[in-house]
Amino acid sequence: MKKYVFLAFPILLLSCSNGEGSHFEGGLSKTEEQTADLMMLPAPPEGNVSTVNFKEMEVVSDNTELAVIQKQIIKTAQVRIQVEKVKESKTIVSQLVQKAGGYLATSNESRDNASYTATFVIRVPAAKFEGLLEELLKQGIFVEQNNVTAQDVTEEFIDIQTRLKTKRALETRYLELLKQAKTMKDILELEKALQTVREEIESKEGRLKYLTNQVGYSTINLDIYEQVPYAAAPEIGFWSKLFAGAGNGWGILLQLIIGIVTLWPLWIILALGVWISRRLYIKRKLRKEAL
Repeated sequence: MKKYVFLAFPILLLSCSNGEGSHFEGGLSKTEEQTADLMMLPAPPEGNVSTVNFKEMEVVSDNTELAVIQKQIIKTAQVRIQVEKVKESKTIVSQLVQKAGGYLATSNESRDNASYTATFVIRVPAAKFEGLLEELLKQGIFVEQNNVTAQDVTEEFIDIQTRLKTKRALETRYLELLKQAKTMKDILELEKALQTVREEIESKEGRLKYLTNQVGYSTINLDIYEQVPYAAAPEIGFWSKLFAGAGNGWGILLQLIIGIVTLWPLWIILALGVWISRRLYIKRKLRKEAL
């Protein structure tokens, strides 16, 4: 019997070794196969953005590995032109801006000895920027300045949008914790943290709104001027000078009174010093008379 046991034991060992061999030689385990499959997958492309709400930040995805992000550009022009008549050109400028769907943010006029100038700050939809600028330049008989700048704020757009998403998620989490809070200490701490997050959200939303406006509407700083015959500034007459001098004198008197009132602590100290000196003088005089 013992003989059969000793014969069966090597056979059992041989079968076990064959089973293990088939495990390693025949292939990997199920878990190891899944891990190997994951390792063989291609790495995701760098900078891949799945969803970003643009325009409020639009991102156009084209079913490829990379997302195509719409550029966010702020365009600004600085223009100075000479015209025949400023008053006529002002009317034309206003009409051109209105036709392009823009508006005049500011409008000012000034005049010196040799020129008459009108200054405008024009906001126009970005799509109409180049066309309006070209029409405005046609109104001048001489272009003194025409500078155009383009600022790419796409990266800032994406950064703000990402931060907003994170802050809003944090706000939601704080609200959930606030519902579960049981002690007054926890409630106060959560409300304070929630207020801070909301302030940061409002700040980011304000910046995003400003950038959206700047991207959507381009800016044209326009100066139009006409040359006028040189004219010296009128001289001030005698009576005008007299009244001006009287006004200046009255102003000086008021300033003097204000200065005297302002220095009231000094006057009190001086009065106290005079009083003490007078008392000491009287005492010395009385002592001399007593002697």
